[in-house]
Amino acid sequence: MNLVGHVAVALAPDAPPPSTEFLVGCMLPDLAAIARVRVSRPGGDLGAGVAFHHACDAVFHELEWFRATNRALRDALVDAGIDSGPARASSHAGVEMLLDGRLVTDEVVDSQARVVLDAVNTGAPGLAPLAPVESRDAWVERLQMIGSSLDPGRYQDAQFVAERLHRMTSGRRRIELRDDDVDTVASALRDFQAGIGEAAPDVMGAARGPSAGVLPLELHGSLFRSRCTRCSSRYDGRDESVDATSADTLPRCARCGALLRPDVVWFGEALDQRVLGAAVGAAERAQVCLVVGTSGVVQPAASLAAVTRDAGGRVIEVNPDQTPLTRLADVAVRLPAARAVPRIVDEQEVGSGE
Repeated sequence: MNLVGHVAVALAPDAPPPSTEFLVGCMLPDLAAIARVRVSRPGGDLGAGVAFHHACDAVFHELEWFRATNRALRDALVDAGIDSGPARASSHAGVEMLLDGRLVTDEVVDSQARVVLDAVNTGAPGLAPLAPVESRDAWVERLQMIGSSLDPGRYQDAQFVAERLHRMTSGRRRIELRDDDVDTVASALRDFQAGIGEAAPDVMGAARGPSAGVLPLELHGSLFRSRCTRCSSRYDGRDESVDATSADTLPRCARCGALLRPDVVWFGEALDQRVLGAAVGAAERAQVCLVVGTSGVVQPAASLAAVTRDAGGRVIEVNPDQTPLTRLADVAVRLPAARAVPRIVDEQEVGSGE
């Protein structure tokens, strides 16, 4: 996912936009790659944005749509005479840039992307400490150049994208596009542009997931949704009984026809890295982490209380019994959740000795 894509995913529908600092963090790894400068991991909202960026990429690059489109474009480039290395690099980044071009047709996304780029330009000196001392002047200069000159709307132009790929791969021997390959790449990109544009809303929905930017973050999913086993499309509501008479009667995805499954994380499966990244960012910013009725042994969810504590927040544990998290708690409420939580929500005092 490219610069604009990360901002677009962070702009959850029907929710206020994140802070500009968070959105700068969403772009920061791409900015560092463009500037060819290695930077350290920041903290605060900026660091939360960086975590969100990497979580989005982890989800996006596993989407069947991206894998199939990337593969098809790569094969088309090879068939057109582009060497394998440049074809791989151009297909991967080319799909992401053309997706950006479609996303900026949304006025909200375009406006926010430009706000972020302006913040990059004006705030570049404040980002200097992220770079090694010997690279800071170049880092600031390149950030200001990117922030002041990059026009997201130009990603709608396949010729511009091809030229951008040419500059991006310059000097990188294994993936470098030759000068006379640029027009060939632009032609292939045009062939894929309409399909990428048509898929953009579904791709954003899949990358954003059911909980992006919307609380509560569902680290382990929800039994009240179904998810496609192939394309990851999600469907709200699981009220109807399932007819398990045969494979033909099992619920199917309306988009691709594959089987549906509960939208939960089963034992042995990886968490949604985008949601986990958002949860870690929220824990870092939280003033209080309320830990209710958990054993405190299932990772990585159990580590979120420590994230809040390490960032200077307080931890309140609600559990009749001691757990591995008790040592982190500023307040340990020895009551069942059904008794303690309503009192906390109602802002009534609950003593730790009760």
